[in-house]
Amino acid sequence: MDKKTSTVIPALGPFIAALIAALCMATLVIAQPFPSRPVRVVVPTSAGGATDAFARALAQRLAENWGQTTVVENRPGAEVLQA
Repeated sequence: MDKKTSTVIPALGPFIAALIAALCMATLVIAQPFPSRPVRVVVPTSAGGATDAFARALAQRLAENWGQTTVVENRPGAEVLQA
């Protein structure tokens, strides 16, 4: 073994150990189901318009697909900036 090879191998030791530890820890993580709480759909217009009707239809489909409650929240006057 020449001098250049012997200095590279010890430098990789901590990296390889960290990589193996990260892979072992990744198998222990259990993901939470999505979504874990009710979903809010914020509509920036008043109730009764086309945008509101579309948002309510979308919320209904999301609730069916996700099995989670969806709430349509109208915030008129918020066309530019959402809080």
